[in-house]
Formats: sequence, structure tokens, C-alpha cells
Amino acid sequence: MSFSLHLEKSTQKALAVLRKIWRTFSRITRMDFQVLYGAYGRPLLEYANPVVYSGRTKDVILLERVQRAATKIIAGLKSMDYETCLAVVDPFPLE
Repeated sequence: MSFSLHLEKSTQKALAVLRKIWRTFSRITRMDFQVLYGAYGRPLLEYANPVVYSGRTKDVILLERVQRAATKIIAGLKSMDYETCLAVVDPFPLE
């Protein structure tokens, strides 16, 4: 399996988990997000990441797409732009 293919599959799984979280909980606070994302979404992105991560722009965009979607499910942050959401939520760093 190529590095890019592994990352694509990992991001698809993480987005599927985020959709399940969003459908399950009607309102997600920042603390809930940090627990749920840290337990279910983040490990999918981190699995074999030191080995696989190539630092290519395409790969970083895929990872940011998941984080962007994750920040949009938090109550009160839907109207904020991505950079502001990252500063407020302080998710785990990608790199």
C-alpha cells in the first residue's frame, strides 16, 4: 500500500467516525469534542503516521480536511473560520 493511499483510507475512516459522532450527539461542547475526537478520530489519523507521513502538501491537505470537519461539529464554532477554531479548540497538532 502506498503512503498516499494509506492516508486517504485513514482520512475516510476518520471522517466516517466524525459523521457518527455528529449524528449521535445533538450538541457537542469543546470538552466533549476533545474527549471524543481524541479517543475515536485522532488514533485513526495517527496510526503509522511517523512511518507514512511524507510531508507532501497533498497529504497535509487531507489531514486538515478532517480537522476542518471536526471543528465544524462543535457547538458555537460553526460560523468561525478554520484558523480561529483551531486556536479556540487547540486540537492535537498534525505535524
